[in-house]
Amino acid sequence: YNNTALYRDSLVSVTDGVSAANASYEPVLSTASRYQANITANYLHSFGNHTISALVGGEQSESRSENLDAQWIGQTIPNTDESWAFNPTVTIRSNSRSESLKQSFFGRLSYDYKKKYLIDAVGRFDASTNFATGKVWGFFPNVGAAWILSEEDFFKNARKLNFISFLKLKANFGLTGDDRVQDRLWQAKY
Repeated sequence: YNNTALYRDSLVSVTDGVSAANASYEPVLSTASRYQANITANYLHSFGNHTISALVGGEQSESRSENLDAQWIGQTIPNTDESWAFNPTVTIRSNSRSESLKQSFFGRLSYDYKKKYLIDAVGRFDASTNFATGKVWGFFPNVGAAWILSEEDFFKNARKLNFISFLKLKANFGLTGDDRVQDRLWQAKY
């Protein structure tokens, strides 16, 4: 029996003034996970006026995420924002999934003489899944030299420069890299 006193199969009213045909519900579901691991080892040795230090290490990070953005249009049960209150027609506005993995191995070798003259050599091997298979690894070297003028006797004895407590000249030359590009640009898409 159809008891229209308790139940109707059509929308009676919409209290917010939006028509049922234009009312919409737009939920977004996102999930993400990420981890990062680092390990380093240091070495330091001084002998006479010389100091040598070294550092080696590695790091890895991985992330995964999913996103679902849907839209229900046409409200059939008023005064609720639940999906069951809308027509069963659903429009998927975006559905994305991403994964990324980065790995790095790095090292630094430093030498100084009398804490005045310094040389540093740094190297990194970095990999990222943002690049094509076979091209994920890059090597990024750097070398630097420095002279701490404020430790020299002529600088310490110069009365006009006593307002400067530390002065260092430094020069570096190297190559840097970055993977902040859209992932999978190298992959054919249809």
